Amino acid sequence: MPKITAHTIDRIDLPSFVTLVTNDDDIKSTPTELSAKTAIVAHNFTRDVFRSTHTGKSRWTPLTTSARGLFTRGQEVVGRGFPKFFALAEVKTEDEDLSSFTYPVHAYHKWNGFLAIAFYTPDDGLIITNKSGIENSYNTIHLSNLVVDKTPGLKEKLTSFLSKHPTLSVTLEIIAPEEDDKHIVVYSKDIAVPLSVIDNASGDIVTDYDELFDIKPVNTLSNRRELNDFVQHVKRDETDLTEGYVLRGANGYQIKLKTPYYLRAKSVRGRLDKNVPLHNINKLSWPYGGKKWFIEAASNHIKFTPEWAEKMQLSQQ
Repeated sequence: MPKITAHTIDRIDLPSFVTLVTNDDDIKSTPTELSAKTAIVAHNFTRDVFRSTHTGKSRWTPLTTSARGLFTRGQEVVGRGFPKFFALAEVKTEDEDLSSFTYPVHAYHKWNGFLAIAFYTPDDGLIITNKSGIENSYNTIHLSNLVVDKTPGLKEKLTSFLSKHPTLSVTLEIIAPEEDDKHIVVYSKDIAVPLSVIDNASGDIVTDYDELFDIKPVNTLSNRRELNDFVQHVKRDETDLTEGYVLRGANGYQIKLKTPYYLRAKSVRGRLDKNVPLHNINKLSWPYGGKKWFIEAASNHIKFTPEWAEKMQLSQQ
């Protein structure tokens, strides 16, 4: 899928990137209160892109994948998160996904929090926001800022860096175990983890500043054999209690690779949240396992927590 960026369309007689985003029916554009002066607009794809009501198929385009945590002021992109990317074989086949990389492929730890985006404007200084650009009960801007404040030295580093590089953004994973019960992995403290530096105009990940923000891969894969071995290891590893990994090729292609533990726990949590009756349990498929977990929780009125899921995983090893 080719990527559309702010520089893709450079003829004067063609609509600008921001105009195309704003006029796309599959993209929601929402004025925010992030700026005390000129309005900043947040753009995000709608839920409809996941599945068309007419065809039953997803309708992702280069434009809709670009509109995820995209912030504009007039015709300028002032802040930007990752383009939307998918889990292994979620959209393509596994072979198509793994064949889409150029090497080396870096594997990064996939944190189980929520995404925040930091950017800077001369009028407003440092802005830290969730990808919607609005306060809500989940992924709140307030919580993002609170956790950044709790992470030693991070706010000062972001302010210093982005004030000198206002054409870049920094994506962050917000981990807040005391405030947020919507996640699966056990964490002991609030922390904001820098994930990447992104060019606002192109959407490209800029690796020049990874050392500054301590962004390091956990593994580097030099060829398809090494990549296949890594993928198979993660898919079989029952001792890994993390969410998984982000695989990123030298060409910028990214996919998410989830651990068996995470997939199992997420499936069980979803069915507990839906109050699936115990007598229906044998009618359900359990592709990631978890049937015994569900019976244990539903029979004993146990509320899902990351700590409970981890205990269940460790008990079967």
